Amino acid sequence: METVLTNEKDERFLELVRELDRGYYELIGDELSKYDQYNEFNKPHVVLLALDSGQPIACASYRVLDEDSVEFKRVYVKQAFRKRGIAYCLITELEKLVMKDDFSFSIIEQEPITFPQSGCMRSWAIT
Repeated sequence: METVLTNEKDERFLELVRELDRGYYELIGDELSKYDQYNEFNKPHVVLLALDSGQPIACASYRVLDEDSVEFKRVYVKQAFRKRGIAYCLITELEKLVMKDDFSFSIIEQEPITFPQSGCMRSWAIT
């Protein structure tokens, strides 16, 4: 597995985001539309992709909220590659970038309905 630092315009990232959104739609249906405003890419994102044999298998990103804070967004691992610690590795690498750039706070939000499927969040005891 290799990682690639990119941005929100990378088509490999956008395809993973579409796959993530399809999964959310299967889980919560039309309720998903109430989150549209929070999931738009109207601000730049720092994106980290995980590749397996050159193919994108996972992603995580953050966007700057203010001079002190970032928000982690769009953390996703394809089904066949889950339970290998990939999301944890991506977030850990993004955290290093956040600290290097002197941000003081990071935020990650997750709806309770999606919490049971997220081992990464459970490993950090985030609720």
